[in-house]
Amino acid sequence: YVALSHCWGKEQPLKTRNKEDLIEWKKDIPWARLPRTFQDAIQVTAFLGYRFLWIDSICIIQEDQEDWERQSAKMGSIYQNSLLTIAAAAASGHEKGMLELLDHKFLLDPIDPIDMRAWTYQERLLPPRSLLYSTAEMKWECNAIHCCECGMNNTKFQDDRHDYNFRNVAQFTKAEALHFWYTRVVPVYSRRNLTKGTDKLPALSGVVARLSPRIEGRYLGGIWEQHVIFGLSWVASHTIPYPRPIELCPSYQAPTFSWASISGGVRY
Repeated sequence: YVALSHCWGKEQPLKTRNKEDLIEWKKDIPWARLPRTFQDAIQVTAFLGYRFLWIDSICIIQEDQEDWERQSAKMGSIYQNSLLTIAAAAASGHEKGMLELLDHKFLLDPIDPIDMRAWTYQERLLPPRSLLYSTAEMKWECNAIHCCECGMNNTKFQDDRHDYNFRNVAQFTKAEALHFWYTRVVPVYSRRNLTKGTDKLPALSGVVARLSPRIEGRYLGGIWEQHVIFGLSWVASHTIPYPRPIELCPSYQAPTFSWASISGGVRY
């Protein structure tokens, strides 16, 4: 199956709200009811010769807390086990589409809307292959190569939005896994935006699951138990190009000793 990584946007014209919607969608989803991004993703999936496309807002019952908790816990493995993940990187919402947004200005290095969303962080790191429809060009990422239409070599892709070496996490030593967590994962992920603050730890659970066998020991609310002293040594940080106000969250989303308890970027 192919998976879709996308920004929901402010409006969701089509989503599975309840079990009744799920029953209806299993019978038929009229093409005209599908938002533009979904239509584009379906066309790309079919063009590549595949039948199945997984879209979170349709495959998870959004207003059923039990179903959401059960399915969201599997999100990391869903993207990790996909044959390919299509990323509608340039679309800020479902109605934007992704096939006509490309603006071929290769000298620019735009920040795609998808780079600002927290849930899409693990959706970028975990898949074995990703096809990105970015603002300026198409990009391809897999375990063997990372390339784009502009022809830039691999070394120039090491930016603050993605970490290509994470695909080799199975070869990480414990020290390398911890270094990656403290220097890349938390600083990059923490400055991304969430609609629901309570999703902050769940939206990173797939990355935690991949790192856990390398680091070993328990993971407690964003802190690795065996490295607890350093894990507590985080500070709030305003970071360009993701300027966000630092504030305490109005509702509980993590223990106060955790970096995940605040809204905004952190560093160690």
